[in-house]
Amino acid sequence: MYASPSPPTLLIEEITDYKAKKDSSWEEIFQRVKSYHDDSHACKLVRALANGEQICKEYEDNDKFIIKSDMWRKLGNMAIDSVEAGSPDFVRGGAWSNVPLRDQSRL
Repeated sequence: MYASPSPPTLLIEEITDYKAKKDSSWEEIFQRVKSYHDDSHACKLVRALANGEQICKEYEDNDKFIIKSDMWRKLGNMAIDSVEAGSPDFVRGGAWSNVPLRDQSRL
């Protein structure tokens, strides 16, 4: 799904260096996403990330699995921070052209 709308390049440092608005635990992330009003895409994304952490845990020694340990929770924080920040909630189709470029100095 990430690759289909021609998104920006995935930069692993943006995950490892991410400073969350509030460094939430999974339980806190779940509470935040449950109170966020959208069409449930945010909830589904957070659930997928939490499940990804559980499923991929046994493969963390494999170099082909680049998302490891607390990076999953950082992604959960990133997801809820991004939707709580406002429009656009989710970028669909070719809508990336309307999303401002990243400020590389602000991680």
